[in-house]
Amino acid sequence: MLESIEPMLNAAVHTRFILGIDVGSTTVKAVVVDATSRQILWSDYQRHETRQAEKTHELLQAIEAAFGDRCEEMRAFVTGSHHWWFCSTTMLAPHRRS
Repeated sequence: MLESIEPMLNAAVHTRFILGIDVGSTTVKAVVVDATSRQILWSDYQRHETRQAEKTHELLQAIEAAFGDRCEEMRAFVTGSHHWWFCSTTMLAPHRRS
C-alpha cells in the first residue's frame, strides 16, 4: 500500500492533511486526504477482532510512518459505533449534536 503512494507524495508537497477514522463494530478504517486538493493519499481498513485499540494504534503508526516528516497540520475526524472509545482515550472531544 505505501509503495503505491510514494510517487504521489514525492511529486507534490503535501503538508496539511485530513485524517478520517471509523472505529466500527468489526473493522477500523482510516483515510488520509490532502487538505487542499482533497485527494486521497492513503487508506486502509482492518478487522479488529474486538481489539479496537490495537488495530487503531497500528493504523496510526502506519500513518505516522508515511506522513510524519512532511506533516505540518493534520485534522482528525472520528466516527463509528466505537468512536466514543477513541475520543475517551485521546485528547479529542466527541462532537455532540444539539
